Amino acid sequence: MLAVVFERQNHLCARCYRHLPLDGHELVRRSQHRAALTDPDLIVGLCRGCHTYVTENPQAAHDEGWSIWGWEYRRNQ
Repeated sequence: MLAVVFERQNHLCARCYRHLPLDGHELVRRSQHRAALTDPDLIVGLCRGCHTYVTENPQAAHDEGWSIWGWEYRRNQ
């Protein structure tokens, strides 16, 4: 599935557009919604540096659109 995600992004990090994406980042945490594992629309490809940033800065990642709180996702379903 990551191949589909990376191809959709022209093999560039979705956040910085400079590096190859190495990691698949789930916009909704797997623990909050199982669809995060199987829905390619809920996954973006990030380079290692950007993935580390969004993981270590959850509020900033949310504010920038790199994560969706579980309750927000469920409300929009």
